[in-house]
Amino acid sequence: MKTLGSLLVVLAVALAACSSPFGDKLSFAQVQSINRGVPASWVLEEYPFGRATRTPDGRVQSIAYNVTDPRGSSQSLRLEFDGNEVLSRKVYSGPIVR
Repeated sequence: MKTLGSLLVVLAVALAACSSPFGDKLSFAQVQSINRGVPASWVLEEYPFGRATRTPDGRVQSIAYNVTDPRGSSQSLRLEFDGNEVLSRKVYSGPIVR
């Protein structure tokens, strides 16, 4: 039984390590890493906490995320996908800070 407890602790630590340092928010660097042409399946695999909107046949139409910008403020990101579920447009609410 002690081994099972240890295994559960290790599993919990591993899952915590996989989560975003911003919780359920993307960082500005992550926003910049998502570029037109990537498939929706990749985006959802990398960032599964997005709110996906789907067409009646189940294809991903858009995914919305909360974002923490470089100044620590909250912003939003909307990714729009074409009929083949390929990213065609990225709409970020905040200023582009360099």
